[in-house]
Amino acid sequence: MIDGLRADKNGHKLGKPRFKGKGRYRSFTYPQIKQNCIEGNKIDLPKIGKVKLIQHRPIPEGFHS
Repeated sequence: MIDGLRADKNGHKLGKPRFKGKGRYRSFTYPQIKQNCIEGNKIDLPKIGKVKLIQHRPIPEGFHS
């Protein structure tokens, strides 16, 4: 039997491996952030410029980079 189609120790089928597509994720981590970088619905990222931002929750008090 092919490795990807075998059942695991709990009896669940594992299925075939798949590659993650280019548009699969809509978020990312950017460690070089600076203070007061959010202006309306845009964020100013160093070396990239202004990028559209969809902010789902407010930034917590006391946040620092």
